[in-house]
Amino acid sequence: MQAIDCHLCASDHAVEISTAENSHEAMHPADQFEAFARLLASGLSEQQVASRFGVSVLTVQRRMTLASLAPHFIA
Repeated sequence: MQAIDCHLCASDHAVEISTAENSHEAMHPADQFEAFARLLASGLSEQQVASRFGVSVLTVQRRMTLASLAPHFIA
């Protein structure tokens, strides 16, 4: 049997850790919207979301606006 590394984290960080680990290429804006929306709904500020993803607050705001203007593209 082979040993593997396992890191436990709080559930509120699981989305961003998973996204960061799996983002070898730039995230699609729809994927960003979904991740940002979950974190904003959990109570994080736009500034906190931006800093966790290494983007500007303006980028967070633009993704949220884009989704509200064209929700059929997100589905």
